[in-house]
Amino acid sequence: MVLLIDTNIIIDYLREREPWKESSGKILEMCSTGAVTGFVAAHTMTNLMYILRNHYKDADSNQQLIDLCRYLGVVGLTHSMIISALRNTEFTDKEDCLQYECASVVDAEYIITRNVKHFENSKIPAVTPEDFIVISPL
Repeated sequence: MVLLIDTNIIIDYLREREPWKESSGKILEMCSTGAVTGFVAAHTMTNLMYILRNHYKDADSNQQLIDLCRYLGVVGLTHSMIISALRNTEFTDKEDCLQYECASVVDAEYIITRNVKHFENSKIPAVTPEDFIVISPL
């Protein structure tokens, strides 16, 4: 099963934000053990670099991101993906549309996010970590 992990899930886990830390951690654990194949968008990584540097020493945040890259694939954006997202009228939040574009490229079966409402028009189902844990056959 292939998942695209939205930025907020990783932030919840790394920043230990309650009440989401545990369920986000379970999703990332599924990725790290190979129970599912997880991907993140390239712009998720740049956003994480920016966010984490304000909370950790550079070396610590760099190591956290390196560790994530050991078990999450990174999906790059192309010119055509960005144009497609900008032209897509189904999404009001263009950053979420970029997440959708990345999920499409890897044939993700789900987008894991806390912002399910932002993906209401997505052809790929968006679910919260809690809901994925319940519906997952794993």
